[in-house]
Amino acid sequence: MKAEEPTSQKIIEDYLRESYFSVDGLWYVLIEREDSPDKSLRIDSLVWEALAKIQVRNLKKWMNLSDDGIESFAKAIEVKFRAENYSYKYERVTEKELMIEISQCPWYEILKKSNRVYLSDQISKFICSKELKTWGREFNPKIKYLPQYSICLKDDICKFSYMLNE
Repeated sequence: MKAEEPTSQKIIEDYLRESYFSVDGLWYVLIEREDSPDKSLRIDSLVWEALAKIQVRNLKKWMNLSDDGIESFAKAIEVKFRAENYSYKYERVTEKELMIEISQCPWYEILKKSNRVYLSDQISKFICSKELKTWGREFNPKIKYLPQYSICLKDDICKFSYMLNE
């Protein structure tokens, strides 16, 4: 059966997003199978940390975000959450604090679909927290990531803040 050709920009974007999610899972499973779950997790953590640095640097440049404040940071990280289809909201608590609440995480949904939720606590601790911490630090070394709740740790939401320390 021949695959139906995409008919709209949204279908193409959705397909590319799904491919992005799939390749993350594919290489993870293949390393896990060829070596070990620990090595897979270790390499995944390094990959997401490196990708976060690249994404932040490029978004700052492309969006012309020369200010290193919380408002500019919020604009950049919102692009990430929109692109990856998170259900989220954020609030600028103070001039120096941004609070983010995620009610649905696409990565957790993938874990559920693939019957791999048992990995969620490790992913929260070693992948998500490292990636989100790197986002703040790479945008501005004075931005600190403060985790509070995690869907992967059996909370109803992910909730965390970024604080600009001067």
